[in-house]
Amino acid sequence: MSQIRIALAQTCPVVAPTGPAKDDDDIFNVLERNLIDARGWVEKASKEKADVVVFPEYFLQGLYLTYPSPHLIAYLSHLAKEHNVSIVGTIIHSVCDDLPPTSPFDHLLSDAPKDVTKWREYVKANPGTNHSPQLLNTAFYIEAGSGKVLDEFVKRNLWHPERDYLTPGQAGHQVFDTKWGRCGFLICWDVSHPSAGQALSDLGADIVFAPTYWIGYDSAPTITKHHANPPKYETEVLSTLSYARAFETETAWIMCNAGGPAKEGYIGGSGVWMPLKGKIGGYDGEEVGLKVVDVDLDVLKVSLTKRKLELTSRMHDGCTRSG
Repeated sequence: MSQIRIALAQTCPVVAPTGPAKDDDDIFNVLERNLIDARGWVEKASKEKADVVVFPEYFLQGLYLTYPSPHLIAYLSHLAKEHNVSIVGTIIHSVCDDLPPTSPFDHLLSDAPKDVTKWREYVKANPGTNHSPQLLNTAFYIEAGSGKVLDEFVKRNLWHPERDYLTPGQAGHQVFDTKWGRCGFLICWDVSHPSAGQALSDLGADIVFAPTYWIGYDSAPTITKHHANPPKYETEVLSTLSYARAFETETAWIMCNAGGPAKEGYIGGSGVWMPLKGKIGGYDGEEVGLKVVDVDLDVLKVSLTKRKLELTSRMHDGCTRSG
Protein backbone atom coordinates (compact mmCIF):
# COMPACT_ATOMS: atom_id res chain seq x y z
CA MET A 1 0.00 0.00 0.00
CA SER A 2 1.09 3.60 -0.38
CA GLN A 3 -0.04 7.19 -0.60
CA ILE A 4 -2.91 8.10 -2.91
CA ARG A 5 -3.89 11.69 -3.72
CA ILE A 6 -7.66 12.08 -4.08
CA ALA A 7 -9.35 15.12 -5.63
CA LEU A 8 -12.97 15.56 -4.52
CA ALA A 9 -14.86 17.49 -7.21
CA GLN A 10 -17.94 18.65 -5.29
CA THR A 11 -19.80 19.92 -8.35
CA CYS A 12 -23.31 21.20 -8.96
CA PRO A 13 -24.48 19.54 -12.18
CA VAL A 14 -26.90 21.31 -14.46
CA VAL A 15 -30.13 19.40 -13.90
CA ALA A 16 -32.55 18.46 -16.66
CA PRO A 17 -36.20 17.53 -16.10
CA THR A 18 -36.73 14.06 -14.65
CA GLY A 19 -37.93 11.20 -16.79
CA PRO A 20 -36.81 9.86 -20.16
CA ALA A 21 -35.17 12.24 -22.59
CA LYS A 22 -37.39 14.32 -24.89
CA ASP A 23 -36.82 16.00 -28.22
CA ASP A 24 -35.51 19.26 -26.88
CA ASP A 25 -32.36 21.27 -27.56
CA ASP A 26 -31.78 21.59 -23.83
CA ILE A 27 -30.95 17.87 -23.66
CA PHE A 28 -27.64 18.31 -25.43
CA ASN A 29 -27.01 21.74 -23.97
CA VAL A 30 -27.26 20.28 -20.45
CA LEU A 31 -24.87 17.46 -21.29
CA GLU A 32 -22.41 19.81 -22.95
CA ARG A 33 -22.41 22.26 -20.05
CA ASN A 34 -21.76 19.45 -17.56
CA LEU A 35 -18.99 18.01 -19.76
CA ILE A 36 -17.26 21.38 -20.00
CA ASP A 37 -17.57 21.79 -16.23
CA ALA A 38 -16.11 18.31 -15.65
CA ARG A 39 -13.23 19.06 -18.01
CA GLY A 40 -12.31 22.10 -15.93
CA TRP A 41 -12.23 20.09 -12.71
CA VAL A 42 -10.17 17.30 -14.31
CA GLU A 43 -7.66 19.88 -15.53
CA LYS A 44 -7.47 21.40 -12.05
CA ALA A 45 -7.09 17.99 -10.40
CA SER A 46 -4.24 17.19 -12.78
CA LYS A 47 -2.47 20.45 -11.92
CA GLU A 48 -2.85 19.54 -8.24
CA LYS A 49 -1.06 16.25 -9.00
CA ALA A 50 -4.09 14.19 -7.99
CA ASP A 51 -4.08 10.46 -8.73
CA VAL A 52 -7.86 10.17 -8.89
CA VAL A 53 -10.59 12.77 -9.28
CA VAL A 54 -13.96 11.70 -7.88
CA PHE A 55 -17.23 13.26 -9.04
CA PRO A 56 -20.74 13.03 -7.55
CA GLU A 57 -23.47 10.75 -8.81
CA TYR A 58 -25.28 12.24 -11.86
CA PHE A 59 -22.47 14.75 -12.41
CA LEU A 60 -22.91 14.69 -16.19
CA GLN A 61 -26.51 13.91 -16.86
CA GLY A 62 -28.37 16.08 -14.43
CA LEU A 63 -30.80 13.28 -13.80
CA TYR A 64 -31.90 11.02 -16.63
CA LEU A 65 -30.33 12.17 -19.92
CA THR A 66 -29.14 8.81 -21.12
CA TYR A 67 -28.87 7.97 -24.79
CA PRO A 68 -25.37 9.37 -25.56
CA SER A 69 -23.75 7.69 -22.53
CA PRO A 70 -21.14 5.71 -24.54
CA HIS A 71 -19.92 8.98 -26.04
CA LEU A 72 -19.82 10.63 -22.62
CA ILE A 73 -17.59 7.82 -21.35
CA ALA A 74 -15.42 8.16 -24.45
CA TYR A 75 -14.98 11.88 -23.74
CA LEU A 76 -13.99 11.19 -20.13
CA SER A 77 -11.53 8.54 -21.32
CA HIS A 78 -9.95 11.20 -23.50
CA LEU A 79 -9.61 13.48 -20.46
CA ALA A 80 -8.04 10.68 -18.37
CA LYS A 81 -5.46 10.11 -21.11
CA GLU A 82 -4.75 13.77 -21.77
CA HIS A 83 -4.39 14.82 -18.14
CA ASN A 84 -3.06 11.55 -16.69
CA VAL A 85 -5.58 11.38 -13.86
CA SER A 86 -8.05 8.59 -13.09
CA ILE A 87 -11.73 9.54 -13.06
CA VAL A 88 -14.56 8.17 -10.90
CA GLY A 89 -18.24 9.07 -11.14
CA THR A 90 -21.54 7.63 -12.30
CA ILE A 91 -23.39 7.62 -15.58
CA ILE A 92 -26.85 6.46 -16.67
CA HIS A 93 -26.45 3.87 -19.41
CA SER A 94 -29.35 3.14 -21.75
CA VAL A 95 -29.70 -0.49 -22.79
CA CYS A 96 -30.73 0.15 -26.39
CA ASP A 97 -29.58 -0.52 -29.94
CA ASP A 98 -28.93 1.44 -33.12
CA LEU A 99 -27.57 4.58 -31.49
CA PRO A 100 -26.12 7.15 -33.89
CA PRO A 101 -22.44 6.21 -34.39
CA THR A 102 -21.02 9.72 -34.18
CA SER A 103 -20.61 11.62 -30.94
CA PRO A 104 -22.70 14.76 -30.33
CA PHE A 105 -19.66 16.13 -28.50
CA ASP A 106 -16.96 15.90 -31.18
CA HIS A 107 -16.87 19.68 -31.37
CA LEU A 108 -15.51 19.76 -27.82
CA LEU A 109 -12.42 17.85 -28.92
CA SER A 110 -11.71 19.58 -32.22
CA ASP A 111 -12.70 22.43 -34.47
CA ALA A 112 -15.51 20.38 -35.97
CA PRO A 113 -18.85 22.24 -36.13
CA LYS A 114 -21.47 21.27 -33.60
CA ASP A 115 -24.04 18.95 -35.18
CA VAL A 116 -26.57 16.99 -33.13
CA THR A 117 -29.14 16.60 -35.91
CA LYS A 118 -28.98 12.79 -36.00
CA TRP A 119 -29.22 12.62 -32.23
CA ARG A 120 -32.29 14.87 -32.16
CA GLU A 121 -33.88 12.63 -34.77
CA TYR A 122 -33.04 9.56 -32.72
CA VAL A 123 -34.49 11.00 -29.50
CA LYS A 124 -37.65 12.05 -31.32
CA ALA A 125 -38.08 8.53 -32.74
CA ASN A 126 -37.27 6.92 -29.38
CA PRO A 127 -38.87 9.08 -26.67
CA GLY A 128 -38.82 6.26 -24.14
CA THR A 129 -41.26 5.37 -21.37
CA ASN A 130 -40.73 4.23 -17.81
CA HIS A 131 -38.25 1.33 -17.91
CA SER A 132 -38.04 1.45 -21.71
CA PRO A 133 -35.20 1.57 -22.53
CA GLN A 134 -33.70 -0.04 -19.49
CA LEU A 135 -31.69 2.57 -17.57
CA LEU A 136 -28.76 1.61 -15.35
CA ASN A 137 -27.11 4.01 -12.88
CA THR A 138 -23.50 2.91 -13.28
CA ALA A 139 -20.35 3.85 -11.37
CA PHE A 140 -17.08 3.70 -13.30
CA TYR A 141 -13.31 3.96 -12.83
CA ILE A 142 -11.37 5.27 -15.84
CA GLU A 143 -7.62 4.71 -15.57
CA ALA A 144 -5.15 7.57 -15.88
CA GLY A 145 -3.00 7.51 -18.98
CA SER A 146 -4.69 4.59 -20.74
CA GLY A 147 -8.25 5.90 -20.55
CA LYS A 148 -9.38 2.32 -19.95
CA VAL A 149 -12.55 1.63 -17.96
CA LEU A 150 -11.22 -0.70 -15.27
CA ASP A 151 -14.55 -1.49 -13.69
CA GLU A 152 -18.24 -0.59 -13.53
CA PHE A 153 -20.95 -1.17 -10.94
CA VAL A 154 -24.72 -0.73 -11.29
CA LYS A 155 -26.51 0.81 -8.30
CA ARG A 156 -28.43 -1.89 -6.46
CA ASN A 157 -30.42 0.10 -3.89
CA LEU A 158 -32.51 2.80 -5.56
CA TRP A 159 -33.93 5.82 -3.75
CA HIS A 160 -37.74 6.12 -4.05
CA PRO A 161 -38.07 8.44 -7.09
CA GLU A 162 -35.36 6.51 -8.97
CA ARG A 163 -37.53 3.41 -8.93
CA ASP A 164 -39.84 5.04 -11.47
CA TYR A 165 -37.10 5.07 -14.11
CA LEU A 166 -34.06 3.02 -13.16
CA THR A 167 -33.46 -0.72 -13.07
CA PRO A 168 -31.52 -1.90 -10.00
CA GLY A 169 -28.27 -3.79 -10.49
CA GLN A 170 -28.42 -7.53 -10.01
CA ALA A 171 -24.76 -8.53 -10.25
CA GLY A 172 -22.84 -9.27 -7.09
CA HIS A 173 -20.30 -6.89 -5.64
CA GLN A 174 -16.78 -7.08 -7.02
CA VAL A 175 -13.39 -5.45 -6.61
CA PHE A 176 -10.73 -4.42 -9.11
CA ASP A 177 -7.01 -3.91 -8.82
CA THR A 178 -5.11 -0.63 -8.99
CA LYS A 179 -1.53 0.15 -8.02
CA TRP A 180 -2.83 1.43 -4.68
CA GLY A 181 -4.80 -1.68 -3.81
CA ARG A 182 -8.19 -3.23 -4.37
CA CYS A 183 -11.12 -0.92 -5.01
CA GLY A 184 -14.89 -1.24 -5.09
CA PHE A 185 -17.99 0.88 -5.61
CA LEU A 186 -21.19 1.81 -3.85
CA ILE A 187 -23.54 4.53 -5.07
CA CYS A 188 -25.47 6.90 -2.77
CA TRP A 189 -28.28 4.91 -1.10
CA ASP A 190 -26.19 1.73 -1.34
CA VAL A 191 -24.12 3.27 1.47
CA SER A 192 -27.07 2.88 3.86
CA HIS A 193 -26.85 -0.92 3.60
CA PRO A 194 -24.09 -2.34 5.86
CA SER A 195 -24.12 -5.66 4.01
CA ALA A 196 -23.06 -3.93 0.78
CA GLY A 197 -19.94 -2.47 2.36
CA GLN A 198 -19.23 -5.74 4.11
CA ALA A 199 -19.40 -7.61 0.80
CA LEU A 200 -16.62 -5.39 -0.55
CA SER A 201 -14.61 -5.81 2.63
CA ASP A 202 -14.93 -9.58 2.37
CA LEU A 203 -13.50 -9.33 -1.15
CA GLY A 204 -10.40 -7.61 0.20
CA ALA A 205 -11.25 -4.03 -0.75
CA ASP A 206 -8.80 -1.36 0.41
CA ILE A 207 -10.67 1.61 -1.07
CA VAL A 208 -14.39 2.17 -1.57
CA PHE A 209 -15.56 4.92 -3.91
CA ALA A 210 -19.08 6.20 -3.20
CA PRO A 211 -20.34 8.80 -5.72
CA THR A 212 -23.46 10.36 -4.23
CA TYR A 213 -26.31 12.76 -4.98
CA TRP A 214 -27.83 13.25 -1.50
CA ILE A 215 -30.02 16.28 -1.05
CA GLY A 216 -31.21 17.99 2.15
CA TYR A 217 -34.87 17.21 1.52
CA ASP A 218 -34.45 13.54 0.51
CA SER A 219 -36.47 12.28 3.51
CA ALA A 220 -39.36 14.68 2.89
CA PRO A 221 -42.29 14.51 3.11
CA THR A 222 -42.13 11.33 5.21
CA ILE A 223 -40.01 12.85 7.98
CA THR A 224 -42.24 15.91 8.35
CA LYS A 225 -45.28 13.70 8.93
CA HIS A 226 -43.82 12.83 12.32
CA HIS A 227 -41.90 15.92 13.40
CA ALA A 228 -40.16 18.96 12.10
CA ASN A 229 -37.13 18.16 10.00
CA PRO A 230 -34.14 18.54 12.35
CA PRO A 231 -31.51 21.01 11.17
CA LYS A 232 -28.67 19.31 9.29
CA TYR A 233 -30.46 15.96 9.55
CA GLU A 234 -29.45 14.68 6.09
CA THR A 235 -25.90 16.02 6.45
CA GLU A 236 -25.43 14.21 9.74
CA VAL A 237 -26.92 10.98 8.37
CA LEU A 238 -24.63 10.96 5.34
CA SER A 239 -21.51 11.79 7.36
CA THR A 240 -22.35 9.21 10.03
CA LEU A 241 -22.93 6.48 7.45
CA SER A 242 -19.61 7.23 5.77
CA TYR A 243 -17.77 7.17 9.10
CA ALA A 244 -19.46 3.93 10.15
CA ARG A 245 -18.81 2.17 6.85
CA ALA A 246 -15.09 3.07 6.94
CA PHE A 247 -14.86 1.74 10.50
CA GLU A 248 -16.79 -1.47 9.74
CA THR A 249 -15.10 -2.32 6.47
CA GLU A 250 -11.58 -1.19 7.42
CA THR A 251 -11.25 0.64 4.13
CA ALA A 252 -10.49 4.12 2.87
CA TRP A 253 -14.00 5.41 2.26
CA ILE A 254 -14.26 8.12 -0.41
CA MET A 255 -17.66 9.78 -0.74
CA CYS A 256 -18.26 12.64 -3.17
CA ASN A 257 -21.63 14.37 -2.98
CA ALA A 258 -23.11 17.17 -5.10
CA GLY A 259 -22.66 20.73 -3.87
CA GLY A 260 -24.57 23.90 -4.67
CA PRO A 261 -26.95 26.46 -3.18
CA ALA A 262 -28.25 25.43 0.24
CA LYS A 263 -31.63 26.99 -0.57
CA GLU A 264 -31.97 24.41 -3.35
CA GLY A 265 -31.25 21.57 -0.94
CA TYR A 266 -27.59 20.86 -1.62
CA ILE A 267 -25.62 19.63 1.38
CA GLY A 268 -22.24 18.55 -0.02
CA GLY A 269 -20.13 17.14 2.80
CA SER A 270 -17.84 15.16 0.49
CA GLY A 271 -14.88 13.59 2.23
CA VAL A 272 -12.46 10.78 2.90
CA TRP A 273 -12.88 8.62 6.00
CA MET A 274 -10.33 6.21 7.43
CA PRO A 275 -10.43 3.65 10.24
CA LEU A 276 -8.64 4.92 13.35
CA LYS A 277 -8.71 8.47 11.97
CA GLY A 278 -12.28 9.36 11.00
CA LYS A 279 -12.75 12.07 8.39
CA ILE A 280 -9.30 13.14 7.22
CA GLY A 281 -10.31 15.75 4.64
CA GLY A 282 -13.01 17.16 2.43
CA TYR A 283 -15.93 19.56 2.86
CA ASP A 284 -17.94 20.62 5.87
CA GLY A 285 -20.61 22.30 3.75
CA GLU A 286 -22.25 22.60 0.38
CA GLU A 287 -19.80 24.88 -1.46
CA VAL A 288 -18.81 23.94 -5.00
CA GLY A 289 -15.11 23.31 -5.50
CA LEU A 290 -12.25 20.84 -5.65
CA LYS A 291 -10.31 19.71 -2.60
CA VAL A 292 -7.33 17.39 -2.63
CA VAL A 293 -6.85 14.87 0.18
CA ASP A 294 -3.64 12.90 0.68
CA VAL A 295 -4.48 9.43 1.94
CA ASP A 296 -1.94 7.26 3.74
CA LEU A 297 -3.14 3.76 2.97
CA ASP A 298 -0.56 2.25 5.30
CA VAL A 299 -3.00 3.14 8.08
CA LEU A 300 -5.08 0.21 6.85
CA LYS A 301 -2.29 -2.19 7.80
CA VAL A 302 -2.54 -0.98 11.38
CA SER A 303 -6.33 -1.02 11.53
CA LEU A 304 -6.93 -4.43 9.95
CA THR A 305 -8.31 -7.13 12.21
CA LYS A 306 -6.55 -10.49 12.08
CA ARG A 307 -9.41 -11.95 10.02
CA LYS A 308 -9.38 -9.12 7.48
CA LEU A 309 -5.58 -9.19 7.29
CA GLU A 310 -5.56 -12.90 6.48
CA LEU A 311 -8.41 -12.48 4.00
CA THR A 312 -6.75 -9.52 2.28
CA SER A 313 -3.46 -11.41 2.01
CA ARG A 314 -5.19 -14.36 0.36
CA MET A 315 -7.16 -12.11 -1.97
CA HIS A 316 -4.10 -10.17 -3.10
CA ASP A 317 -2.33 -13.45 -3.84
CA GLY A 318 -5.28 -14.55 -5.96
CA CYS A 319 -7.11 -12.82 -8.76
CA THR A 320 -10.62 -11.39 -8.45
CA ARG A 321 -10.47 -8.75 -11.18
CA SER A 322 -7.47 -6.82 -12.40
CA GLY A 323 -6.60 -4.02 -14.77
